[in-house]
Amino acid sequence: MATMQMSVRAEDLSQLPKGVERIPDPGVLVIFGASGDLTKRKLLPALFHLFQAKLLPKQFAIVGVARRPLGDEFVADMRSGLVEFGDVDASDPKIDDFVSRISYFPLNFDDPSHYANLKTELDRIAQEKGIGPDRLFYLATAPEFFAGIVENLGAQGMAQPEKGRVVVVIEKPFGHDLDSARKAESPGQRRLPGEPGLPHRPLPGQGDGAESAGLSLANGIFEPIWKRNYIDHVQIT
Repeated sequence: MATMQMSVRAEDLSQLPKGVERIPDPGVLVIFGASGDLTKRKLLPALFHLFQAKLLPKQFAIVGVARRPLGDEFVADMRSGLVEFGDVDASDPKIDDFVSRISYFPLNFDDPSHYANLKTELDRIAQEKGIGPDRLFYLATAPEFFAGIVENLGAQGMAQPEKGRVVVVIEKPFGHDLDSARKAESPGQRRLPGEPGLPHRPLPGQGDGAESAGLSLANGIFEPIWKRNYIDHVQIT
C-alpha cells in the first residue's frame, strides 16, 4: 500500500513555472462520506489552496454526500475547517466565493432511489452554474460501500455518460486483503468505462508506485502538485 505525505501551501502553488500547471475542465466534484474528518481536514483545505492559486476552473462545484441530514450545517463546518486545518486567514476574501460552490446532499448508500435524486441534483447544479457534464466521484467511505456506490452510479447512468469525462477516486483502504479487494473491484469494472473511469486500487503487492503515478497523470486536481517540491515522502508497505 502506498502512502504519500504532501505539504502544499498556496504560495508554493502560485510559484509554479508558467505553462507547467494544467487547469482542469469545469466539473462537479462529488465526495461520498463527506461528513468524515478527511473532507474537513484534508480535501477541502487542499482544494481551497488550489483555488487561491487559480489552479481550479472558473466553473466548478463541490457536493458533499453522506447519510446524515446535515443541510447548511455541512457548509458552515467546511468553512471552519479551512481556517482551522488549512492555515487559511479567516478574513481571506476568496473564502466566500469558494464556500458558495459547496453544497450537501443526504443519501442512503444502499437506496437506489436516492441515486436517481442525486443525479437530478447534480444536473441541476451543473446547469445552474454552467459547468457541463464532467464529474469526479471521490469515495471516502468505508470499503464495504465502494461496490454498491459504483453499481448505483452506473445504474443511474452517472458512470457512463454520453458526453463528458467521469473519474472515480477510491480512498484507501480498498479491502483488507487481495481477495476482498478483487471482490470489491469487480462491480466497478462492470459499470465503469475503461478509459474515463479511474478506480485507484492500493492493492498489496500490486504495483502501488505505478498506480500512484497513474492517479497523478489522469487526475486534474492532483497533477499540478504531484512533484518533488510538494511530496514529502512516499511509503510503500
